[in-house]
Amino acid sequence: AWFMSGEQEGDRYHFVSFKGKLVTVDVAGDTAAVEAPWSLVPAADRKKGWRPGGYQPIAVHNGRLYVAMHPGGAEGSHKNPAAEVWAFDIAKKRRLARMPGRNAVALETSSDGSKLYALDALKAEVVVYDRLGPKPRIRSMQVGETSVQLVAN
Repeated sequence: AWFMSGEQEGDRYHFVSFKGKLVTVDVAGDTAAVEAPWSLVPAADRKKGWRPGGYQPIAVHNGRLYVAMHPGGAEGSHKNPAAEVWAFDIAKKRRLARMPGRNAVALETSSDGSKLYALDALKAEVVVYDRLGPKPRIRSMQVGETSVQLVAN
């Protein structure tokens, strides 16, 4: 099964499966073409049950994919908040960084891709990753009680 929220990048739409495979659909031609899926979860992390989770678990900007991930995944854990956010280079199909997840259930990037926004469902905060990568700079702000989705301009 795939999460129903996907991310558009030009003529390509990226979706993630409940078990952590990235599926890309290219709609540039007369007929949509599904590219070969690839696993976001290396074997060692698969043994620990790492899976995507949340309501809006991926964000994409300029070839970078961000995924809300949690360990101990099982049937039904697809709505669990993130223990970590993983960053990927889509073209190279490799993970670039693991960042604190801050209980994210939704991810979005700024329009220039310099920031990642995450919705912390437990604290009802928007978490801003001002510097992305293995040692991100993070700040947060209160937003409300029951937010589940983010949209950035």
